[in-house]
Amino acid sequence: ATWTAAAAVPWLEVTPDQGGLPGEAVVTVRLTDLPSGPQTGTLTFTGTSDDGLALTCSVPVTATLSALPPAGHQVRRRLLRPGS
Repeated sequence: ATWTAAAAVPWLEVTPDQGGLPGEAVVTVRLTDLPSGPQTGTLTFTGTSDDGLALTCSVPVTATLSALPPAGHQVRRRLLRPGS
């Protein structure tokens, strides 16, 4: 079984963007690419089982930047962890 992930906005990044199941991905908000004020984006995860069954899941993401943090600062959160 495999999966892929894609972000619909430039300020979100998923690493890795594909893999086998079970798997894990890290979602990063790139603050230097995040415009000021409230922003919305979507992460789309697509999985395919060994027998060809496909599943797509869209995850809405909201972020608000009120002040630019120090250079190089990133916010990270683990997202794909089966069984947790």
